[in-house]
Amino acid sequence: MDSSVGCVLSFFHDSAAQDGFAAFWGIGRIPDGLDDRVTAVVLEQIVRRDQKWIDQYTKQSEKLDKLESGEQAESGTTSSRRKAKKVAGDMETVIGELQDGAAYLSVQNRLLLKAPDLATLEETIERISRLYIDRFGTIKAAPYAGEQRQELSGLFKKNDKKRGPGSTSPRPSWPAPTRW
Repeated sequence: MDSSVGCVLSFFHDSAAQDGFAAFWGIGRIPDGLDDRVTAVVLEQIVRRDQKWIDQYTKQSEKLDKLESGEQAESGTTSSRRKAKKVAGDMETVIGELQDGAAYLSVQNRLLLKAPDLATLEETIERISRLYIDRFGTIKAAPYAGEQRQELSGLFKKNDKKRGPGSTSPRPSWPAPTRW
């Protein structure tokens, strides 16, 4: 990019984590303390899901939740039972929020980095990785290996055309149902 090197990082969240992000947790995604020659741009695309999508997703999630809960009760590990319990709790919370008038959002986050050379870019990616571990513990930023050209060309594509699920899982804080 412009005689520099660049990388597109995607955000990944640990779906089993009990994180309870605060209202303005997203401000922590803005990296600081980077080399002055590095440019970092946080991109966030948000699409409000329509009622048809919500109804379809809720029905599908409820069926999968019942199936998963039954399987975990019979033969799951402590870790997998905890994850299944969390998903069930999140599903109940989201359904309650939606019934109270919240909107469900599809959110895609990317971090576009540009550095003067590969060594600086690699140092920046490492710094950002540590930064997010320190700030959140349940979120990491990483590139899709071998997909940088597609990621760069798809930065402004619609959310459903981007690689990865983004934030469309049934979780109250990732994404938060938002009242309109």
